[in-house]
Amino acid sequence: MIRNTTPTRHEVAWLLLGALLWSVASSGCTADQRPEAPEQAQLKTPTTSPEPDPAPTPTPEPPRPSCHLFEPADAWPELAPEPTEPPLDVYLCDDTTALGELEEGRAPWLVDAPNPEAEISPYDDPIAVRGGMAIYRHAMDETVRVARLTPLLFGKTPPLNETQLRYFRENPRAAREAHAIWSEEGRSQWTKIRSLVGRYTKRDPAHLRRVLLRSGYLFVEEPFTAQMMFRRLRLDHLFSEEDTEIFLRRGAVTHRLERRDDDYVYTEGPRKGVRASLLVFDRVATDPRELSGEYAWDIDRLRRPLALRSFAVQGLSADRLTGQASLRGGDTFKATAFVKEERTVLALVVPPERRQAVLDQVRVDRRDAAIMEGILQSGEQMVDERLRFDEPRTEEGQQDGLLREVWKRAYSSKRRGYVVNGDYYPVYDRQGRPYVPQVCVDFIMDSPERWSGRWWRPKGDEPGRTEGFLDFTDLVTHRRRVKALLEFAREHPDKADLLHFDEGRRAPYRDKEGFYAMVSGMRGEVFEGDVLVIYGLRDDGRNHYHSFYVHTTDPMSNTPILLMANAGMARLQVWHDVMKSAPRRAIHYRLRFRPDWIDKQREAFEVERAEAR
Repeated sequence: MIRNTTPTRHEVAWLLLGALLWSVASSGCTADQRPEAPEQAQLKTPTTSPEPDPAPTPTPEPPRPSCHLFEPADAWPELAPEPTEPPLDVYLCDDTTALGELEEGRAPWLVDAPNPEAEISPYDDPIAVRGGMAIYRHAMDETVRVARLTPLLFGKTPPLNETQLRYFRENPRAAREAHAIWSEEGRSQWTKIRSLVGRYTKRDPAHLRRVLLRSGYLFVEEPFTAQMMFRRLRLDHLFSEEDTEIFLRRGAVTHRLERRDDDYVYTEGPRKGVRASLLVFDRVATDPRELSGEYAWDIDRLRRPLALRSFAVQGLSADRLTGQASLRGGDTFKATAFVKEERTVLALVVPPERRQAVLDQVRVDRRDAAIMEGILQSGEQMVDERLRFDEPRTEEGQQDGLLREVWKRAYSSKRRGYVVNGDYYPVYDRQGRPYVPQVCVDFIMDSPERWSGRWWRPKGDEPGRTEGFLDFTDLVTHRRRVKALLEFAREHPDKADLLHFDEGRRAPYRDKEGFYAMVSGMRGEVFEGDVLVIYGLRDDGRNHYHSFYVHTTDPMSNTPILLMANAGMARLQVWHDVMKSAPRRAIHYRLRFRPDWIDKQREAFEVERAEAR
């Protein structure tokens, strides 16, 4: 019997299912391994652990406030310190905290220790001890009008030193003389001083030093006495012929002087050979060690590095000054001065965001101050040469200005002298320097011309002028008249700045209160090196001009205190001596030769010379 092998319908179904399962198994996939829908993958795909966020960059701390040493971008020789001047550093500090750190370690500067000799000395000093600010204000408000002085800020009235007190203890007569003099005031005081000088100058000048000076200072507060001592007291009154070398301390600078005949002259520097004078607040000694010990601050030297308009001191102690420093443009900053590691320090508080602007301004201010200082230094040369005023000794009518024209002809002809109205005048001085007569406005224009290099050649050279970058001959018509100089300034504002003081501000000198109020009011309008012009009636009943330079201003306020001109001869003068001959005159103009114009002239001249080489 044969078996039927045809599969039934159910068997076929099972066979198909088995084949399907076999196919799946042979593909190597399991249910867990089959790919999922994209949506499921997105939800289930494990994410790697996120990397931690990078640590935030720490915000840099702002720079620590500090003080920055000022180093001038331009080295102007006119602003360079004297060789014997103590070192001075200038800092710009970001804030008061930085300033305080800079001040750490400052040393006492002013002598404030008690004098042991004073404890046992029987001398009863009639001069009361006063504070330094009171002394300074009195000197600037009163004394400086009639007497030349060195603008020092004393800590207090300088004491008598041990040598003086011991001398008074051992010499009762000297003590009585000193007490009698300094108990007086005004003319009576000066009468006693004059008598003492006449008695002891030849016999014992050291006696005069001990009676008239205080720790070596010519310290006088009474204006009339100061005026007469400035005019009449000379260094050879205080030192003998055996004192062939002495030392003069003026401000922060010590000068060595040597005796020549009856005078003392400078031994070095640009004033070598020039006769030295004695100013109020100067300090003198036969030994420089006697000048040790500081009793005062030289405020003026603090202005120079930054060409400050002023340093108005508000606080004074033995170890520092505090106050306000003003730039020439008027910006004012807190400032302090002190001594640290044997160096004087001036520090201004200037916020960092303003520092560059301040440095830019200081660069311009230093240029301007240097140019003005150069002009004044040339004027000082003519003062030292004592150039005569251009007025014949024997005058026929009004002949001011005649001598210079005759002098030029004699100079060009190589003659030694010339004669005007029967009087003989030399062409050169004893040193062979041209002895050029000047009216006042000649002095005004000769000063910048000479600084620029343009001046008459000395004896022995071919007559003529050396080359310079300034020459007013073609710029100022009738250059020997003040009025022509004023017209030049009006017509050339790019070369000169002219300020006219209206009638409401002017006051004649005979109204001294009004006059000095005007002078004080000019402190924001006048700088050293400016020209002032006065105008008004003289004793001949006619109006006259006179012009002069502002040589020195009060370093605390910038008020003009010393003037320079040729009046009688080239000289430095206080206000009273300038104005007393014609008290009905008043200040009408301030003229300033523009430093930017002068600087351009200088640069063009240097380029021209370089190209010609």
